[in-house]
Amino acid sequence: MNYIKHYGKLSLKFLISLFLGSFIISLMYYFFMSSKTVKILSFIYLIVIFFIFNFQEGRQTKAKGYLSGLKTSSLFIFLMLIFNLIIFKNFSWLKIIYYLILVMVGVFSAMLGINTLKK
Repeated sequence: MNYIKHYGKLSLKFLISLFLGSFIISLMYYFFMSSKTVKILSFIYLIVIFFIFNFQEGRQTKAKGYLSGLKTSSLFIFLMLIFNLIIFKNFSWLKIIYYLILVMVGVFSAMLGINTLKK
């Protein structure tokens, strides 16, 4: 039960930060940024979110960091994929590469997180 509760809270925090960041980036686009800049900025924002959440998860785990990062990144990608299919109703090979990059960032940051623990 604690497992479900932990990942439920983590997913909720992720979704809130994702929507909040998307809202802020959308406001920036509306007022003074080009669409290309917004795309790059949103990708960088997602990488930073994945890094922060997986780094924290890696610091809290007692198992291997890459497994923790893979679990957390897979959960986040699943949530993003569901929202993408509901809202946009499209899927492409470019999205798969996009999601794989995010998973690699998540796994790497969880491995960094577990390695920063002092023994």
